Amino acid sequence: MTTTEKPAGRIEEMTVRVPDYGPGLRARPLRVTTVTIRTRCPRCGGPRGKPSPALRGMRGQTHEVDIWTNPCGHVDLNADVLIEAGVHPPYEDRT
Repeated sequence: MTTTEKPAGRIEEMTVRVPDYGPGLRARPLRVTTVTIRTRCPRCGGPRGKPSPALRGMRGQTHEVDIWTNPCGHVDLNADVLIEAGVHPPYEDRT
């Protein structure tokens, strides 16, 4: 195996910063959470887009987060990214 080849079965990951309002129905103050997720779309397995920084404003404060567009067209909602990363519980496990 050369240095450019990747080991078979290796899961590629990327680290992104996403807005986090908390897992409940009542939004708490915005914080930015850094998470590690797979580089593949969870719906179809296609590649995710390349993250790039973006500024988002909320209640007079500006936060830098990462945004990306998946080539497959599936949209990664911030809440779903936080669930995928294990930061928030899945929707069905919330009380």
